[in-house]
Amino acid sequence: MINDVKEKYQDIIHNSKLLDVSAEKSRNEIRLRWGELVEDRYTAEAKFGESSDFEIAMIVLKGNQSEIVLDFPFCHFYRLTERELSLNLYQVPSVSELGIEYPLYKIVNSLLVEQVVQVAGGVLEKEELEHYQILSTNIVIDVILYKGEEILIHDEGINDGQVG
Repeated sequence: MINDVKEKYQDIIHNSKLLDVSAEKSRNEIRLRWGELVEDRYTAEAKFGESSDFEIAMIVLKGNQSEIVLDFPFCHFYRLTERELSLNLYQVPSVSELGIEYPLYKIVNSLLVEQVVQVAGGVLEKEELEHYQILSTNIVIDVILYKGEEILIHDEGINDGQVG
């Protein structure tokens, strides 16, 4: 099924302003754990809002042991991809059989940052941006921020089925 989806959208991927970043064409990106979070089997919900001053992203990670809320400041770019599809399109690790993994990473030597800079047409510089990636069992979320922007992490403790 994933191969059918990949073939169906191959033209869209190649004709997009954001180039194909399939694993075959990607470089040696480095994935660094970010923050001090609990490894768990997380599912993610993403909420993006707008105001006149900035755009904010809130990611809610619901796990068996913990519920974590990640608040991102102004985002230059964000991408949500279904986890299985991301395995074929991007350089993303597969989910372990148990699904337990660390959820938040900083990506060094990011091809996505270079693509965002290229699309921005000289308005942004590679050196001023950072790429963060959230891994969950259902989706992968990529967020591009200015360097030094603070990600607020709220550990809500044991998951009781409520957000926040």
